[in-house]
Amino acid sequence: MSDGAVDSQVGDVHRFIDELGPGSVVAIGGYFEQNVPMGLLRLLAERSIKELTVVAAPSASIGVDFLVSAGCVGEIVCPYVGFEERGPAVATRREVSAGTVRRRPCDQEILCAGLRAAAQRVPFVPILTTDSDVMRDSPDVARVCCPFTGEDQEVARALTIDLALLHAQAADRNRSLGYAGSRFMDLMFATAARNTIATVDSWSRAESGQWPSGSVIAGIWIDAVTELSAWPAASQGRYPADGAAIDSYIAAEKNVPGSGSTSLAAPGERASRATTPGGPA
Repeated sequence: MSDGAVDSQVGDVHRFIDELGPGSVVAIGGYFEQNVPMGLLRLLAERSIKELTVVAAPSASIGVDFLVSAGCVGEIVCPYVGFEERGPAVATRREVSAGTVRRRPCDQEILCAGLRAAAQRVPFVPILTTDSDVMRDSPDVARVCCPFTGEDQEVARALTIDLALLHAQAADRNRSLGYAGSRFMDLMFATAARNTIATVDSWSRAESGQWPSGSVIAGIWIDAVTELSAWPAASQGRYPADGAAIDSYIAAEKNVPGSGSTSLAAPGERASRATTPGGPA
């Protein structure tokens, strides 16, 4: 507990993780190495759940690759997974090449449209036709006759999330999440999900109505919150990514498949923080 305002957990994140099973669809919040809910991903990996379908923002990194390394992933729905200047996502490239993990053809348009349809609780929504290879190959895109114009229209199937996992900088007692920077696609994931759980760096004394506009996800979308860091990912505005830990993960995964996730299983996250106060407080 950070300031005595609330307990260290509101709702039970473990209950929602325990409800997952093979074939469940999980969304990982954040973007690249920012605001990735690594504490929740470690809890998920500890349960050795297999064959998850993992959805992430268009540029994903350590979060998705960590779950692949842990043997939890059956399918990935995300345009890009990698470490940019550090190189490719080692576990993801290896397992996709071996055929043990599937990559569903997906671009940003298909991903966002699918989430929008799921949030609206409709089976599909129209999308802009780009005639790209991804759009032609995607099992989530179809062509229908528009009932208003009679012309052909591309549509994207709803991408319903069973459980969204998010990380924010702070939360209040009503489970509202406060962000020191961008929410990235976290709100889209939360509205498209049946359930959403989150980790935060600290609890806020202030109610969410006092936080800056555009930096909040209302507690109505969040089912449970607990206090865990995003290590080795960054928490935007609070502490940077731990580059040394990510480098060690990549090296371990290259040497012994599956050992990368083990190397991050017992983080020294509190000690490793280079904390700069910021965001809701």
